[in-house]
Formats: sequence, C-alpha cells, structure tokens
Amino acid sequence: MIPKKIHYCWFGRGEKSKKIKKCIESWRKYCPDYEIVEWNEDNFDVYQNAYTKYCYDNKKYAFLSDYARLLIVYFEGGIYYDTDVEVIKPINDLLKNKAFVGFEVNEYINTGIGFGAEKESSAIKLMINEYDKLLDGKSGTVGCPILNTEAIKKLGLQLNGKTQYLNGITVYASDYFNPYDAPTGILEKTSNTYSIHWFSASWMSKNKRLRCDIMKPYLKVIINKIKLTYIKVIKCKQLKLFGYQLFSYNSKLLFSKKSSVYLGDKIINDGRITIIVDDNAKLIIGNNVYFNENNMISVKSSVEIGDGCQFGPNVKIFDNNHMFTSNEGVLPLHKSSPIKIGKKCWISSDVIILKGVSIGDNCVIGAGCIIKDDIPSKSIVTLQNNLKIRHIEDKA
Repeated sequence: MIPKKIHYCWFGRGEKSKKIKKCIESWRKYCPDYEIVEWNEDNFDVYQNAYTKYCYDNKKYAFLSDYARLLIVYFEGGIYYDTDVEVIKPINDLLKNKAFVGFEVNEYINTGIGFGAEKESSAIKLMINEYDKLLDGKSGTVGCPILNTEAIKKLGLQLNGKTQYLNGITVYASDYFNPYDAPTGILEKTSNTYSIHWFSASWMSKNKRLRCDIMKPYLKVIINKIKLTYIKVIKCKQLKLFGYQLFSYNSKLLFSKKSSVYLGDKIINDGRITIIVDDNAKLIIGNNVYFNENNMISVKSSVEIGDGCQFGPNVKIFDNNHMFTSNEGVLPLHKSSPIKIGKKCWISSDVIILKGVSIGDNCVIGAGCIIKDDIPSKSIVTLQNNLKIRHIEDKA
C-alpha cells in the first residue's frame, strides 16, 4: 500500500506564489493525515551526478524536479505533486495501487500531474532508468512525458488515453489528474477527477507564458466558432449565432436539420452539456447565459431561455416525456409542450424542469426541485416537504 506521504520539489529558493500556496493548502484540506515533505537543496543532493548539476547550475529547476521526484518516490514511497496541482477531493482510494500515474493527453503520461508508488516500485525504477542516457550532463534535457511514457510502454502501455492496469502500475485516464486544457483554458472535470494540474509551465520563459495566457480566450472562441459553423453548414441550416458561444470540448450538440436554434452572445458552459433539438422543434438561448457541468436540454417542441440566466450542475430541461399505458407500459411516443424560462433566473443544482412550464423573470429555483407548474416572476422556490413559493422582498 502507498504510504500517506505527499512529496513536492522546490529548488532555487524562490518565494512561492499565492497560486502555489493555494494548491499546497488544498493537499492539507483533503489529506489532513498525510505527511507533506518539501524537497530542496537542503535535503536533496543537487550535485549527485552531472545531469542534476547541469539542471541546477542552469536554473532548469523543472527538469531537475522531473528526475528528483522519481528518486524520491522510489526510495521513500508516497505521492508526488507538482506545486501547481490542486487536489479537489480525498485521494485515499489511490493508495491501494502498487503505483499509479495518469495520462496528460492520449499520447503521453506525466508524473508531474501526480503519481505515487510503494517503496522500490519496479515501474518507477523503469522511469528512472530512462534518464541513464542523460546522466553525463552533455545531452541536454528531455521533457518528462516523453521519458515517462517510453518507460511504461515496456509494460504494455497503450497510447489511447484510457485507464489501464499494467504489471505493477495503474495508468489513469486524463480526467483523473489533468482535466484542464492549458492551451485553451477549458476545464473538463468529471466524477473521476481527483486533482487539477494548472500548468504553470515554469520551464517556459515569462514571455512565452504570457503569450499563452493572452491567447487562451481567443482560442476558446475560435474552436467553438469552427464547431458551430460546421453544425450550421452540415447539420442545421436554421442555426442562428449571435456573438460568441463557449461550449466545452465534450459537449454533445445534436441539432436536427429541420430544427430551429438561436444561440445568443456570451453563452458559456463549464463541463459537458447535452443539447438535443428534434425535427420541427425550436430552441432559443438568450445572451449572457451560463451553464455548469452536466446540464441537459431535450427539445421536441420549444424551449426558450432568457438573457442572463445561470444554471447549476446537473440541471435537466425536458419539454417532453414518454407516453405510458397500464397495458403496454412505456411507449416509444412522446407528449411535448413548450418551456419558457424568463430573464435573469438562477436555476440551482439538480433541478428538473418538465414540459409545459413557464418560469417568470428574476426567479430562484432551489437545489433538487422538480418544476412541473408555472412559477411567477420574482419567486424563490425551495424544496421542503412540498415546494414552497414566496415573493422576493427587496431589502434596503
């Protein structure tokens, strides 16, 4: 079993940024009974071979850490995180592995986003051995994903991005430790996600990091524009786009050729969203609308969402349901009625909105509510034994 110990490297004696301190604090929050060990010039021999000396003397601290962390976990056991990794839930389930690592992308694994092992792990030893060709200090540096991946390929690793249980090590899919896409700034958390690698890219120059940060929002807009333009040209001629829309990579947008879809300016979602618009159905989403992860909209008649609405996680909107008879049970037929959601409504997590519902402007729908009746404007709806609807009272 992997010991409850978290290691990190901090060479160069620089001051830790607020982001780094926040990440380390997240380890303490979700791993309160773990020992956290900082490795630096005082407890790690940076001159133990020509390669570590080359990295340290040339201030290539990230490459020094790539190698050092393998030695540390091999001899000490435990878990390693780069200082730009934020833990978002307890990690005790990972300790059952003899060793583990995660895909950064489908083609590469990366120990920097988080890995762990028992002492003297044979899989970690393979990764250490990949550095033998660099130890003379004359061959420069090589990114750890390349070396880490080459080592674990010897155990039968398939470069498909999927979770794999190999001899002595588990390799997890990228959503476990790397749900954040640094080039676009898109975060794709799932129920599997233990941590987020925020990709500080300390091995880049400051100018390169700045250019990446500046380009992120533009890349988001460009990628979504290409995706939606493809849908408009190939699948849905009645797709009208106003301004920009930022849907996540794994969003499922199924618009029938005979449907009508109007998407306003500044529609943003975090995480996966599924939108299905059938033949002769209409979907209207206004401006400045925000969707959280795992939202779903199913349209067979009409759904209209007003400007400025915000949706929490796991919200479902269905303007249809299956027909059912006592003799035949559920049928492959539907009844549908339009849904209209007014402006500036807050729809909290796990809300379900059913067919035929009209929700007025400036409403708050509390978590877990099932809405099957009309809600007047300026109402707060909460789930108690029964739905409770009351008028919003402005406070001075």
